[in-house]
Amino acid sequence: MARTVVEAPVLEQLVRFAGTQDRPIEHIALEGFRFTQTASTFLAPYDVPSLSDWAVHRGGAVFLEGTQSCAVRRCLFDVVGGNAVFINDSNRTAQVSECKFTETGDSAVCLVGTLGVTNGSRRVDLEGWRALGFDKNSVFADPLFVDPSKNDYRVKPESSALKVGFKNFEMGAWGIQDHFPAALR
Repeated sequence: MARTVVEAPVLEQLVRFAGTQDRPIEHIALEGFRFTQTASTFLAPYDVPSLSDWAVHRGGAVFLEGTQSCAVRRCLFDVVGGNAVFINDSNRTAQVSECKFTETGDSAVCLVGTLGVTNGSRRVDLEGWRALGFDKNSVFADPLFVDPSKNDYRVKPESSALKVGFKNFEMGAWGIQDHFPAALR
């Protein structure tokens, strides 16, 4: 025991590329690296980026923000304490491919924007969104399921889903089946 080595992680991020939308970091590839033993982030600040019911830590062993044509390829992420790769806000043609992720503390790969950045500086309702040219042919309506309380998610004949091409299919061959162990039902 006189020569025991004890190592403790202290860094949450090992690589950080941070440019801006107007002046991006360009044409960098991380290839064939092993990223391991980063500090845990479960007590770090978490954001709720979509005003929804989920939160995310804006960090990762590899962090990309304001990049263009950057890549993470054939890398091993092993026992990272938080997210492995975090792609934040403005990034163009970012690529994560052929990587292996084991024992991550949070997510393997996150792509997250900022509400004010992704929606601009103003919020718009559905009609305003359509006036901007988005979702012009989308249908927002109750799908009129036959009987969801009995797991019958076919839609009724008057459903607008059928008008846009949805086709009912056999409900008995998917989801939790009777042969599943009781603990999984």
